[in-house]
Amino acid sequence: MFPFVYPLLGEIDDYRRVLRSAGDPLADPSVEAFRKRTRGDFAGAARGLSELAARSPYRDFLQYLIADSWMQAKEDGKAIEALLLARTSFTGVTAPGPGYAGMFRARSDAQLAALYERTGNHLRAAEATERFLAAWSKADPDLSEIKEARARLERLQARGNISLR
Repeated sequence: MFPFVYPLLGEIDDYRRVLRSAGDPLADPSVEAFRKRTRGDFAGAARGLSELAARSPYRDFLQYLIADSWMQAKEDGKAIEALLLARTSFTGVTAPGPGYAGMFRARSDAQLAALYERTGNHLRAAEATERFLAAWSKADPDLSEIKEARARLERLQARGNISLR
């Protein structure tokens, strides 16, 4: 899974080298999908990553990247669908901690909140924001993600008709 760090840092050639040295049969389509993402073709990257996810043992991680790619492409409905699908992986993992599933699941609540707000679903946006803030309750309150989530929740509550716990 760690080779995925290379393309996320924009080091596509190193990524290709690592995959090929390991004999990964999905090396070429994976490299192409990440090249598209690096070039800003987020919809193309999402489609390429979707094809990979069906055949990869890292489908949970890829599903989060697919969702992020759709979000970057401003395809909010597809991004929401991809995030919800990603969250069905490792359903027993519900909290952040060791392992990627919990970490990505907690972060995905922040993404879902932004997507739901952009699509006008304010109740779901508020619920997702609350889940994110609960999962990150011990995080540094000065983190930009925390500040943004708190501002989102205040904004959503100010609109009214959103009763929160």
